[in-house]
Amino acid sequence: MAKILSKLSGKISDECLSKKCYSSHVIEVSDVIDSMEKLEARKSDAFINGCHSLFIHISLLFSALLRHGVTPNNMLLATLVPIPSNYRAIALRSIFSKIFDIIIMEKHSSIFTSSELQFGFKAKHPTSQFSFVGEEVIDFYNRNDSPVYLVTLDAPLERLTM
Repeated sequence: MAKILSKLSGKISDECLSKKCYSSHVIEVSDVIDSMEKLEARKSDAFINGCHSLFIHISLLFSALLRHGVTPNNMLLATLVPIPSNYRAIALRSIFSKIFDIIIMEKHSSIFTSSELQFGFKAKHPTSQFSFVGEEVIDFYNRNDSPVYLVTLDAPLERLTM
């Protein structure tokens, strides 16, 4: 995370030094409207169906947050709700923080990269690809009478045949 924040700060600093920082510090109304399309409709109807002046005020708020480098504590809070069947929890956050996250991710997507070996939570890399690769590796070693050792982090092991 520190590496990503460092890259993001560097990119913004470079843009400011070259007098091109306007796009880094200003959230346009169109950015807010575009981010609304990525929200789940049933959970954010009040925002999605809001009037144009709501989007203007949200863009002004987010621009102020970026210019001053301060985020209200309430936007940083999340409620963790455990899901016993998955042995993990989901985080419930405010709609404002979701919209802000979407906008930052879109504006600075070139910085937020991950390994080609990551499958979940990445566009065009479904976890089914991981399951297929995992099954093929296990089958290969089993066919060659070799032991198989597998270490995963939050992997869908129920899909793998061992």
